[in-house]
Amino acid sequence: MTFHRITTLTSCLTLTLFAAACDVGDKNDDAAANDDETGDPGEGNGDGDGDGDGEDQAGYGGDCGEETVSVVEDLGAALAGFDGPANDYIAQLEGTFAGDFSWMPDDGPVTNEHAGTSSPLTMTVTYEGGEVRLTEVELVGQPPQGGLELEGGVCSNILEVDVTLGFATEDGLFAEAFEIPVRIYSDSEYAKPGFYFSLDMAALEGQLALADFSVDDGTIRDLVLIGEIDGDNAHGSLNIEIGTMDWVGFGSIASFETIRQ
Repeated sequence: MTFHRITTLTSCLTLTLFAAACDVGDKNDDAAANDDETGDPGEGNGDGDGDGDGEDQAGYGGDCGEETVSVVEDLGAALAGFDGPANDYIAQLEGTFAGDFSWMPDDGPVTNEHAGTSSPLTMTVTYEGGEVRLTEVELVGQPPQGGLELEGGVCSNILEVDVTLGFATEDGLFAEAFEIPVRIYSDSEYAKPGFYFSLDMAALEGQLALADFSVDDGTIRDLVLIGEIDGDNAHGSLNIEIGTMDWVGFGSIASFETIRQ
């Protein structure tokens, strides 16, 4: 696993599986000297219920201007910046996906009882009438002002749909029904629908426990599940945030790959 050291107060997690937006602040001298040091340390406290809610600005590493958030009442109505109504996008999200959940080997600061193992995974996405929200940004379709320069990335409006995410592995470590938001970006060529949320370890129905993990020098601050739904494929990772006296790190400890059934 690769851990990125975090030394900034306001910066952007660079996640390969989920392109989230954020404001970028001034890096300190240590961060400026190390290209790998990025991310927001958050407010996790080791119970897997930190700030991994993915609540970031609707762009890609810059300022996209004024934001307006509204609740979508008519799911069949046209959406600003999107090619169709919310109903069309919800239909594309829903379904059953099957594949494998695989734990990475122990080659970093975290020891994991399940390292190197894998288990069949069934993931379901179901819309049960949850709230649907639209975030509109002033510079939609234009490059963000300042921040990171990401090739092809422009400011996006965001459709956020509250769904039930079923997540169950055959080995029993996960047997969950998460109530989470899935984000859909109007710049669909750059970012696919996805989710990013902290695990509340005390509320899990499966057998996975915080005691399954240990850190050589530090504490576990957060466990974050990240996923992307790209047509008939859904994939993602389980990530852990650890903190020591001197630094905070964030990295993947497991991954999953599934196909729509």
